[in-house]
Amino acid sequence: MLNFMEQTARTPARRRPAESRVAIGCDDAGYALKELLKEHLHADGVSLSDLGTHSFEPADYTDYAHAVAELVAAKKSEFGVLICATASA
Repeated sequence: MLNFMEQTARTPARRRPAESRVAIGCDDAGYALKELLKEHLHADGVSLSDLGTHSFEPADYTDYAHAVAELVAAKKSEFGVLICATASA
């Protein structure tokens, strides 16, 4: 992700491929971080597909992980970012 952000920061938006997209998803524990990351990526002109969750309400991360994975597998997103609490215990 950091390499992608560095590369896109050096590439003028008019020269970036139109189909270049990042799919992003999270569970309720990752919601705040996802929103901060979205702001940063939008500021750099990165096209995003936000697949949720869209609140702090309890959510099953697998629903969002599956949605992100489907976009990447279908080549509708260059890659996906998932943020969850699974590894925080």
